[in-house]
Amino acid sequence: MLTQTVRLFLDSFGRSEEYEFYIKKFQSDRSDCFAMLCMDEDTCDTALESLELSLQYVLKLELYPAIILTGPAARRMSLQLQSLKIPLRVLRQDVRGDQNRTLHNIRQFLRTTRQENALPVIVIQDELLLSALGILTGVIANRVHFIRSRGALKNSADQDLLYFRLNENLETVHPDDRPLLDMGLGLVRRNRKLHLSVTAPYNLLKEIFTVKGAGTMIRPGSVINYHSSAASIDRDRLRALLRESFKRDLVREDFIDAAAHLYIEENYEGAILLEQHTAGVYLSKFAVGARARGIGIAQELWDRVLVEHPAIFWRSRGNNSVNRWYARIADGQQRMSPWNIFWRGVAIAHIPEIVNFCVHRPEDFVPRRVE
Repeated sequence: MLTQTVRLFLDSFGRSEEYEFYIKKFQSDRSDCFAMLCMDEDTCDTALESLELSLQYVLKLELYPAIILTGPAARRMSLQLQSLKIPLRVLRQDVRGDQNRTLHNIRQFLRTTRQENALPVIVIQDELLLSALGILTGVIANRVHFIRSRGALKNSADQDLLYFRLNENLETVHPDDRPLLDMGLGLVRRNRKLHLSVTAPYNLLKEIFTVKGAGTMIRPGSVINYHSSAASIDRDRLRALLRESFKRDLVREDFIDAAAHLYIEENYEGAILLEQHTAGVYLSKFAVGARARGIGIAQELWDRVLVEHPAIFWRSRGNNSVNRWYARIADGQQRMSPWNIFWRGVAIAHIPEIVNFCVHRPEDFVPRRVE
């Protein structure tokens, strides 16, 4: 499946372990299609070449997202899409009436189109996008990408937003983007499992196949449970999360019992473990599961911890890819091979003490093999 040409192209967007993870995830998806793509008129008018390139690579990976076109312009847009040099099949569907019959017809169309190695285009002229997606999401697919030439949602300063959650202030969003955001929030309120993003046509593959993405994710926000000791946690699930996140087995588990503050996402998709220290708290473990990367759980955990623990320090191996982010959020750092030691809100007088603590603290995981 991953020819050298496809691999080289995907390498330009992210690390191979990222896109290989997503390819396997989407290939194993049991829904009728792994995603629905919804584009605006401007994309069809001005950016079809960028979109065509992305769709060609998606087809080469044997993935078949459904393109959803709705409203009065849907037929015109479908004709524009049919000018592309990729195999497409078009279904014009009226969703009013017997909804079960409608969904049955669409499912049959998706299966037939997949067998023909073509991309399905579903044209629904009699409904606007919000109504159509309200019927299709959760049944046809749980992943929706809004594609528009303007790209990601913008804040009031016209800068790209990485995430927007249900409980955030709408006033922080650019007025021009409020209608699309309102529609996205309405869909997420109906289906909290929905993966919903807004991106540009030239960023579609990066949005789909990388952890960081290249657009705005609209999501409900995570439920993060607080524990004052390990006595109240599901230890097996936490162990599994740590192994998955760090890709190594544990040498010992006493660091779990030593944690005085444990912040764990309700489905054990992410966790932060903190130990009490005279300088503040030591961030013992910051773990996010593979399925949850790129959807904002790490940031939500971090934001929660910072509110409740302003003085915090931690260590990370020098080759850790997350160190660039750590450097941005830290007040300072010290390199003491093999560790990078970071701190935030820690008094200057405590810095020698925390550096010494991090350098001499034993390893919690089995060392990585050197090939």
